[in-house]
Amino acid sequence: MYDSLNWGKTITDKVLQEMLQEQEEPMGKKKDKPIDVNNMTPDEKLKFEVAEEIGCAQKVLEGGWRSLSAKESGRIGGILNKRKRQMRAELEAAAEEQEQG
Repeated sequence: MYDSLNWGKTITDKVLQEMLQEQEEPMGKKKDKPIDVNNMTPDEKLKFEVAEEIGCAQKVLEGGWRSLSAKESGRIGGILNKRKRQMRAELEAAAEEQEQG
């Protein structure tokens, strides 16, 4: 028979070791992968455009999205949400106009 307490501890130790090996930098200091301006999805392009408008683009290029403060991230998110709502309203208005015309 095996000791269930030791088995659980062994599994936990293995998981912790794997997590520590995967971390290149201490938690909270991890950098994102570099931003590839040429290969962005439409959502990423819009997000980066907003970052440029508020003056954070260089910071994002140097340190990734995680390098932004909570205030900067929130501001970008708010502007993105507003833009997406506007785009959706414009599409709905255009679709309604086509139905009528």
